[in-house]
Amino acid sequence: MFPTDNCFQNRILKAAFSPSKSSGNPMITLELEVTVPTIYNVGGQDVDISGVKSKYYVTTTVLDKEQEGKIDTDKTKKARKNATKLLTSLGVDVGELDPDEVGQGVDWNNIDVKPLEGKLVFCKMSSNVVEQRKTPTAAELELAKKNGIHPSQAGVIMTHPITGKKLVDYWPQIDEVYGAVPA
Repeated sequence: MFPTDNCFQNRILKAAFSPSKSSGNPMITLELEVTVPTIYNVGGQDVDISGVKSKYYVTTTVLDKEQEGKIDTDKTKKARKNATKLLTSLGVDVGELDPDEVGQGVDWNNIDVKPLEGKLVFCKMSSNVVEQRKTPTAAELELAKKNGIHPSQAGVIMTHPITGKKLVDYWPQIDEVYGAVPA
């Protein structure tokens, strides 16, 4: 399990701007790795966490799920405020970016994020707990599709054959990027 704390420093290895593979919403994607602390005590045991990689996503435009090609204005305003907060906290001059502006004057769908690469940032991190699932049956896939559930969530959750406990994976995740570490 990755520890939950707000003491982490991560280096941004890659910064990209592209649409989300699942929703098509334009987003900033940061790939980061832990640089500090290198050792963290988890349950009385010292664990080397240096170099642990994770990704952080910030949407800039939210497309309306019901009206193809249309923007969900309220969700987009909130997303753009979050994106503006992230960019300014990392020292990016957002200049004319107006988070309340939807679709005019600013190209929110093409932001240059390459200058973020190499920056050292303060982060809050935790574990994203993912239940392990069996391969879904055709009926389970059909039911998931009918209910708007992602196919990866369609299979039955696996349990340990002896203990009966659910099988889970713990993936490190970044909950928040606070800003750049002072040089």
